[in-house]
Amino acid sequence: SFITCANARFLRKNKMPKIPSTSLRNFAAFLRNLGRDPAVVQGGGGNGSLKMEGIMYVKASGIPFSRITENDFIAIQFKRFRRLFRKEMQRPASLKSHETVYSRHLQMLSQNRNRPSMETAMHVFLPKYVLHTHSIFCNVFLCMKSGFKYLSRIFSDLSVCFIPYVSPGFSLGTAIAKAPKSNIYFL
Repeated sequence: SFITCANARFLRKNKMPKIPSTSLRNFAAFLRNLGRDPAVVQGGGGNGSLKMEGIMYVKASGIPFSRITENDFIAIQFKRFRRLFRKEMQRPASLKSHETVYSRHLQMLSQNRNRPSMETAMHVFLPKYVLHTHSIFCNVFLCMKSGFKYLSRIFSDLSVCFIPYVSPGFSLGTAIAKAPKSNIYFL
């Protein structure tokens, strides 16, 4: 499982549930529960995904965690998307060109009026469950000059990785693709 700093506090209190591999409904319920804590999730901020049977279900953009249902996910063939993204990473081009291609891919994945999270590329490189929120507490540390050092001490019993700030979308997907494997990524 992958978690960001935002949910580490929540999960220490509530423990990661065993989610049956066939239950997008249970995953949505877990995200709704996470979304009830305004210190962890503000507004529609953050996203989540679940991979099962070759499909990744990523939270649609703009849907608040507190109201998400199993119908608010975009189904993506994540292995194919990951392959296309890696290929795009290798193509010599400007960042603007990469971002344009990435945006087009996301537009093609849109279903009904829902569009996938701008951070979909990040999700395809991470494990089965991804919970990405914008915790007030973690943001305080991440904005501090020595915040990574303090967070490393706080979470010394867990595998953590620090990703310096990059823009969401292509740049963040690339940073995650190149990062060492971990259970918690501080972004």
